Amino acid sequence: MLLDFKIDSEYFENENDELFFDRVYKDGILKYIKRVKQIGFTHKNKVLDFGCGYGQWSTSLASLNKDVVAADVNKNRLLALDELIFKNSINNIKTVNLSNTTIPFNDNSFDAVFAYSVLPFCDWKKALTEFKRVLKKGGLLYCNANSWGWYMYLWDRKHNHNKCYSPKHTAAQVLNNSLEYDLTGKKKDINDLLITPDILVKSMEERNLEIISCTQEGFSSFSEHYTKKSSYRNNQSLLSHILNNDDGNESSYIPFMLGNYQNQVAVYEVIARND
Repeated sequence: MLLDFKIDSEYFENENDELFFDRVYKDGILKYIKRVKQIGFTHKNKVLDFGCGYGQWSTSLASLNKDVVAADVNKNRLLALDELIFKNSINNIKTVNLSNTTIPFNDNSFDAVFAYSVLPFCDWKKALTEFKRVLKKGGLLYCNANSWGWYMYLWDRKHNHNKCYSPKHTAAQVLNNSLEYDLTGKKKDINDLLITPDILVKSMEERNLEIISCTQEGFSSFSEHYTKKSSYRNNQSLLSHILNNDDGNESSYIPFMLGNYQNQVAVYEVIARND
């Protein structure tokens, strides 16, 4: 288990990066390990942490699986993770610097793909296609995204505001970013994209990714004995389904992000299996 969370400030590009690192490692990684167990990402031979950032999920996945590939476009964050790997003598994580959403691995390479807080910041439709390609048959996919409620929350509450990050600016820009992506199919920068649950679920099903769970962030779970569900696209109450956590267990799960705001879905998550 990761014990030493200290790294040099040279790995941080700005104050926001340093504040983010401090937040994710403030209480150690036990909470991440518990979440990895909750979603069934354990005892796999090879797992991809796509958009790994500073590696809080990579290190947690590494404690429960044979090998982990930690991939990100941000070289400084990978260097910081390399430092943590070295200081904590972790020998089953390989870091990979990505240039875009193309995953530099062969088809059917991974037993599971994990993508936490990544899809809103990349060409997410291409990413889903890549996840499908590199997953083995029966392999698991976890991802989450931000819907309307999250950006309402940023606008109203100025969440994590600092001199390097304006949540109100992010909320103001997200519709324009999302419209441009919808019209052109191209993602030019790392600014947020709004991805509603119905659009994400539809896109996953179009790629023959079988939806196992779709809930507010933090409430999904996976069992090998789950009951296959009918298509969520045929359920007009998908948003109600998420807001009510019909796939979750509120009494025992602890979310990391806001799941709903003003009765709108905020941050939600999906677990799928590669058919």
